[in-house]
Amino acid sequence: METTSAHNLNNEQVLTRLSSSGDFDKSKLFEIRVVFQQSPQTKSWQPHSALIKPAYRKKEEISHIYQERAFIKKYKNFSSIKEIIDLLNNNGIPINIDSIPNLTIKKNTYWHETIIPTIHSKYGCPIRHYTIDTGADNLIDCKLISHNLPFFSSFDKRVKEFIPYNNYKHINILVEEGRARIDINNGIAKALSNIDSSIVGRVTYKNRVSEINTKSFPTEINLQDSTNTELWIIDSNNIIYDYISSTEYPYTYKPEHTNISEEDYIHEKIENGETIDCEFKKFINLNKGEAKPEEIDRTVCAFSNTKGGTLIFGVTDAGETIGIDEQVRRTYGTTIEESTTKYINDLSKRLYENLADSECFNIRPIKIFGKQLVIIVVTKSSRWNTLQTNDVPYARKGSTNYNATRLISLELEASNRKSY
Repeated sequence: METTSAHNLNNEQVLTRLSSSGDFDKSKLFEIRVVFQQSPQTKSWQPHSALIKPAYRKKEEISHIYQERAFIKKYKNFSSIKEIIDLLNNNGIPINIDSIPNLTIKKNTYWHETIIPTIHSKYGCPIRHYTIDTGADNLIDCKLISHNLPFFSSFDKRVKEFIPYNNYKHINILVEEGRARIDINNGIAKALSNIDSSIVGRVTYKNRVSEINTKSFPTEINLQDSTNTELWIIDSNNIIYDYISSTEYPYTYKPEHTNISEEDYIHEKIENGETIDCEFKKFINLNKGEAKPEEIDRTVCAFSNTKGGTLIFGVTDAGETIGIDEQVRRTYGTTIEESTTKYINDLSKRLYENLADSECFNIRPIKIFGKQLVIIVVTKSSRWNTLQTNDVPYARKGSTNYNATRLISLELEASNRKSY
């Protein structure tokens, strides 16, 4: 039995798994994003990557056609998921642009399914994410330059920005799974289902373990103070509908610290020392000083490419809380509160300018033992994050940062081998 993925599904198996979740009471709006590339030999256009996802309203459509590359965004109503799959397998989904073909899939290729759980979904329910290989040619990355169109320094990067959820050179379809879900509110998980299913799993707390196995819905489960959570809604055919898991990558569950203040949480991080997701700095003057400001850029970038993390200013490498009070006051020449605010603004400006993904962090002040600290809380980026200054990605290994360029190269090599 697979957990959150199913491989080598043909069209009929996909429709069977979707069952009623893929049928609509009325026509439903979808957003269609397609990237096309032109074959250097035949000069014909072929789909490189695509995303078909539910939409609640139409937004601006896009038709950006560069030399040998094209980015299209359109909206279309479909009566069912079956209609989408039938079109892809036959005449294709119309793009309605001269010289650009309809969007189709290759014959005798198979679908891959991944479940995006409710806690990571933007739709308020689980998402069944279907992907299928486009079989696009491997072309060299290039700049996107065309009259009256936006400039982009990398086609590959633009594809990743334009098509979220994208598996490189795949068609992606997102389908809302409305038959069962697990919501979380204030640390309470509530399981809902309108099909014959069970919720099974285990919740581990500091002093006890709670085994879960029930067919009763709705079911409420307290996740406050849990240290490890595994909750799965599953039917008699062992098909997963939704889950909350502390171990299922990449959609893992991290409990909220509902019964612990942020001060206590940061104090606990300091007590545990520097780790893969925590680093200390005494103070870094962004204009001058022994410690280089580039260390901040690299650490935030590394956290965002690994599992997220917290960078704490005002703590020595040994874990001693010394605060930044005097340093910021001397640097900015005002009160500690005003100086700290100016320091946070300067940190934000620097990171926004120097990171490719500048939405991955949040900076705020905090006091521990009466001493002023500043923390940068970093979330994991949805794609490889890099420094704008040198286009280098960094990642974490233990408590250190390292250049992850070779790791990306290995991933691309593996992806290219799969495409042949």
